[in-house]
Amino acid sequence: MRNFELPRRGSSPHLVLTALNNLGGEASIETLMKVRNWNGRLPKFRDDIVQHLVRCDLIELSGSWCVITNAGRKYLGIKVEEQGYVGVPAAPRIVQKDRPLNLARHFPPRPLRPGADDFRSAPSVMGGQRVAYR
Repeated sequence: MRNFELPRRGSSPHLVLTALNNLGGEASIETLMKVRNWNGRLPKFRDDIVQHLVRCDLIELSGSWCVITNAGRKYLGIKVEEQGYVGVPAAPRIVQKDRPLNLARHFPPRPLRPGADDFRSAPSVMGGQRVAYR
C-alpha cells in the first residue's frame, strides 16, 4: 500500500477507523454511521468511507459487518502481536558408529599400461647429483 493512498489523520475515514477500533474492532456499517453522526445516506457512506478503508486493507467487509485488520491497528499506532511461524522442534542428534575406512572401495586398483613404471629406473638430477627413485 502506497503511503499517499492511506487516509490522512483527522479525515473522515481515519475517524471511522478510530471509532471502529474503539467499538472493539468490529461493528456494522449502520453502527459506525450512528457513532460518527453521519448525516448522509448509507450508500454514500459505504462508497466514500468504507470502500476507501477496504481498498487500503485497513478493514475487512463481510456483508454489512466491518472488522478492523492488523494493518488497521498498526496504522492507528496500536501494538499488534504478530504470531510468527512455530517450527517443529529439532530431533535428537544421531551419531553414526565409527567404521574403519575401506581403502579398497575408495581407491580401487587402476589399470596400468605396459611400460608406465619405466621412469623409476632412470635416476633424477638433484643438486648436480644423480638420485635414484624412492
